Amino acid sequence: MPQRFAICKTFAEIEQARAANKIVLVITMEGVEPLGEDLNLLRAFYELGVRSVGLTHARRNAAGSGGIFKPSGSPRDGLTNFGRDVVRECERLGIVIDLAHINPKGFEDIVGLTSKPLIVSHTNVRKFYSIERNISDEQIKIIGQRGGVVGVNAILVSPDPETSTIDRYVDHIEHVIGLIGIDGVGIGFDFCEYLFQQLPEKVRNELAAKLTTPHFVPDLSNHSHAPNLTRRLIERGFTDDEIEKILRGNWLRIFEQIL
Repeated sequence: MPQRFAICKTFAEIEQARAANKIVLVITMEGVEPLGEDLNLLRAFYELGVRSVGLTHARRNAAGSGGIFKPSGSPRDGLTNFGRDVVRECERLGIVIDLAHINPKGFEDIVGLTSKPLIVSHTNVRKFYSIERNISDEQIKIIGQRGGVVGVNAILVSPDPETSTIDRYVDHIEHVIGLIGIDGVGIGFDFCEYLFQQLPEKVRNELAAKLTTPHFVPDLSNHSHAPNLTRRLIERGFTDDEIEKILRGNWLRIFEQIL
């Protein structure tokens, strides 16, 4: 049986894999803890195939601080000197910089240190779920001005289960489009319900207390549900060209520009 997957390091490799009908994988790093405080390790990870880096998750590390899962109260400090060095080196190497999870001041610092398109791989708009882990309208506009992409998350679409629906997911997409246009939005599902349900109840309760309670969208909770989104986008009046951009085209443009 032919190999179904391809780990790609360049846009040319992505094109070759897609032409061979393979599923493309791009290695990313969420939180730079593996680097310790050694910038040389970033080059080592780059050589191993890492092509996108988000500096933090929902915690502080040697590079900076993550945004909290509450309307306010994230650490007010920005990137550390090491974090600034990481950002500069990512841009020099051609690593896509991902602003998902970074706190507001860290977001501001990354924008000021870079010139290439920036992404937020998986987030939601604060209009529908106002926590600092999500993205504000002003931040969305900055991503748009830089020619970047906001990936819409399938977990934090609403603070309550009743409105955690596929239609609310599409509402997030439409909100981003309304601010920066069709070229600035993509999917960023972040599917993790299966992993979450494997955790002991005590651990799930601890995570809910520390972060937030995730409300998974019933018909958009794993990759087999992706056609449900395509169907709903059609029902909501999106054209074929617009749907293609949302599902893959905008991300491919970023890879073409940076990798």
